[in-house]
Amino acid sequence: MKQVIILFLLFTAFAYSQVTTKKIYHPFTGTLAFSVEGGATYELTDYTEFANDYMGRVLIEYYLPTYSKSTFGLRLMGGAGFLRNRDKAINPSEVRTNLIMAGGGFIYNLSLGEDVFPYFFGGASYLMFQPKDIQGKNIDFNNDTVAFKKNEINYNAELGIRILLADNLTLNLSGGVQISPNDNLDSYIFGNNDLFAYG
Repeated sequence: MKQVIILFLLFTAFAYSQVTTKKIYHPFTGTLAFSVEGGATYELTDYTEFANDYMGRVLIEYYLPTYSKSTFGLRLMGGAGFLRNRDKAINPSEVRTNLIMAGGGFIYNLSLGEDVFPYFFGGASYLMFQPKDIQGKNIDFNNDTVAFKKNEINYNAELGIRILLADNLTLNLSGGVQISPNDNLDSYIFGNNDLFAYG
């Protein structure tokens, strides 16, 4: 009888033993990331000829803890740069706009293994800008007649991919748009609101 009880207890312990699984954290889980980025800008405005310029940004991102392949985070950012416009049919024929921006939003980050992390960012930013002509003189009037505000809230969307190069070092490749609710970035009002792409 004693042997039957021992066999029954062993069988019960074996049959009802809990399976433990190793919890895998997303590589960015619970982290604070600091990034410095630079790239090209291309403005989509009333000026029709191709012209690009550059800008730089500083980003601080915090990612929420998770056990899945994806994580959400918060981003704060600031940056400065330039937009360039050319069109021989418009006076002035070339405009370069100085930019200073600050903003933030939400980021969704996906893990494709241990080294590749595509992401999507959506948010808003406060933009201050000053269009200038080719001689560097401020342009303060739309179409040379109407004064306009040179600060506004913009909407941001960005797709990118991070590639892990070493511990605590990634290469970020991204492209995005910053959408203006006005038609003032090039100092010329005609048609649709302005936006610019960056990457």
